[in-house]
Amino acid sequence: MKLKWLHISDIHYHFSTYESDRLREDMLQRIESESKRDPFDMVFCTGDLADKNGSFDNGLVKYLNEISCAVDIPKENFIIVPGNHDHDRNCAKSVLDMIYDYDGNEYSAGCNDKQYIDQNIKHISTEHIDSLLSSFAEYLNVYSCFSGNDYYIDRANPHIFVPNNDIDVGITKINTAWLDRDSQKSPDELRCGPSQLYDALKTGSTNNNSLKIALGHHPLQCFEEHERSLILDAFRRNCIEIYFCGHVHRSAASYYAESNLLEVICTSGKHDSNENGGFSIGAIDDNMHCYNIDFFLWRNGFWAKDTSIEGSDENGRYYIQTDRFKHTSEDIVLLLKTYGAPVPAVEIRSAVKKDTYEVLQYPHSNIDTASIEWDMEGKLISETSKQILKKDNKRVHIFPIAPIPLLIQLGFELQNNSKIEIFQHNRENNKWVCESSEPEPEYEIKPFISNGHRKLALVISCSTEINDDQIEKHISLSNFDTIRVDLKEKGLGIPLYRNQYMAIIRSLFRILSPIASRYDEIHVFSSTPAGMSIEIGRHIQRGVFNTIVLYNYLNGYEKVILLNEKSDKSALDKAPSIKKTRKISFRNK
Repeated sequence: MKLKWLHISDIHYHFSTYESDRLREDMLQRIESESKRDPFDMVFCTGDLADKNGSFDNGLVKYLNEISCAVDIPKENFIIVPGNHDHDRNCAKSVLDMIYDYDGNEYSAGCNDKQYIDQNIKHISTEHIDSLLSSFAEYLNVYSCFSGNDYYIDRANPHIFVPNNDIDVGITKINTAWLDRDSQKSPDELRCGPSQLYDALKTGSTNNNSLKIALGHHPLQCFEEHERSLILDAFRRNCIEIYFCGHVHRSAASYYAESNLLEVICTSGKHDSNENGGFSIGAIDDNMHCYNIDFFLWRNGFWAKDTSIEGSDENGRYYIQTDRFKHTSEDIVLLLKTYGAPVPAVEIRSAVKKDTYEVLQYPHSNIDTASIEWDMEGKLISETSKQILKKDNKRVHIFPIAPIPLLIQLGFELQNNSKIEIFQHNRENNKWVCESSEPEPEYEIKPFISNGHRKLALVISCSTEINDDQIEKHISLSNFDTIRVDLKEKGLGIPLYRNQYMAIIRSLFRILSPIASRYDEIHVFSSTPAGMSIEIGRHIQRGVFNTIVLYNYLNGYEKVILLNEKSDKSALDKAPSIKKTRKISFRNK
C-alpha cells in the first residue's frame, strides 16, 4: 500500500499574531510545493480548530479550504476531529457533573469513585450523549460548511468509523473531548468512554491487509491511567496501528510495543513567545519500503526540520519501525531545486533506478534571486551538507537547480564524500540525466600568463558568454592573473552530461591546482550548469586554495559568497613564481 499524509493540529485560528499569520500563509506554500513533487493522499487534523471555543467563522472555513486546495485532495480525505477548545463546557456542565460527582461531591482518587464514573459513562443514555455533543455545535457547523456533510449521522456514539473507498485505510474518529470538564486543571480524570470507543472500532469493516488508524485530540498520556489501558486494549483488539493526536503543542512519536501502536503527536498551528508552530508529513510506501515522518517547525520566519524529536535522526526524520512497517534505505536523494515546480517522485525513481531512498529537501523551494539573503542561504547550504556528511555510508543522489554560487558552495563542502551522483535536468525531454556516451564538447582553456599578482580571476563560460566589461565592474583585470575556460557552443544546461563537463573540469584543475596556493584570493565568475557547478566546488581543495570569492549574475555580477577564507599567508609567501604561458585547446574528432 501507499499512503502519504499531512498532519496538522491545534490551529487555534482565533489566535492571530503576525508570526502566526505568516506561519499559516507560508505553510500553504510549503505543502503545495510538496504536493506537486509527490501528491498527498490524506490530511489529518487533530482538533482545536478554534481558540477557547471562539471564532468559528467563515475565516476558519476559508483556511481549511485553502489547505485542502494546497494539498489537492478530495474533502472526504480531509479527516478532522474536535478538541477541547472546540466545545462549550458550560453547555454540557449539568450532564458532566452528573457523571463525575459522587454522592454530590467532587470525586476523590479512590477506586470506588472511579468505578462509579466508569459505570456512569458506560451506561450513559443516548439522550445525555446528544446533550454532550450539542456542546460542539459551533464546531459541527464549521465542519458541515467545510465538508458539505454532517459530522454525525446520528448521535448515539461520540466516536465514529469513517470508511474510505479510494484508499485501503480504515479510520476511526475519536472525540476525546466529549467528557472533558477541564483537562488542564484535572488531567487525571480525562476519559473518552472505552465502551463507546470499542463499539465504534468494531463497526469498521476493512480487509485484513488494510491500514487501520485512529484520530483523536488528546495523547494517550493525558487520559486517566485505567482509561488509558482500556483504550490501548481496544486499539490492540481492533488492530489499530497508528494513533494521530495533538493537544500538547509539541511534536512527538512513541511506539507502544505491547499494542503494536505508533502514536504520532503534532505541534500547534500557531506561534507565540512560548512555542513554535509546525506540522508533519508522513509516508507509508510498501513498494519503496519507505516508512517515515518529517516534523517541521516555524523558526525565525521560515520552515525548518524539528531535530528534537526523540527517536528521529539528525535531519528531523522519524523512521517508522513496527511489526508491519520497517524502513530500510541505503540512498539519500537531495532535492536542491530552488526554482519552479518541485521534482516529481516518479522522475526521481526513474533517474536513480531505485525504489527505496531517503529524501532530504532543501528548506527553500522558491527563491527570489532578486531579493535572496545570501548569508542565510549559505548557512542552510552548510547545514544541508553537514546532514549529508554525517551519513557517509550512504550514496547521495543530487537533483539541483539553484543559484550557481550556492551550488559551488555545496560542492566545496561535500568534497570529502565520494558517494555522490549528480543529475542535471534535460530541458528537451524533461528528464534528469547523469552519464552518457555523448562525445566531449569543444572547449578551450585560453592562454594563462602569470604577472606575479596575488589574486586570480577564474572565468568559466559554458552556458553563456562572460565578457570583460561585466567583470571589470567589480575588479580590475590588470591587477589579476586570469584563467579562462570557453565552450565553443554555449547554451542553457550545456554541457549536459557528467562525462562532458568532467573532461573540462579535469583539464582546468590540472592547471589551477598546482598554482592555487600562491593566490590570496581567487574570484570565480562562472556560467555553468548545475551539476558542473557542484563539481567545480568539489575540486576546490581546502588545503590548497585560499579565499574563494563567488559572484552571482542578475542584471550584472554581484559578489555574494566567500569560501575558505584564510588569514594565514605564510604558505603563499613560499609559493614559486610562475611566468610561463599555458594554453590547452580541445576539439572533438
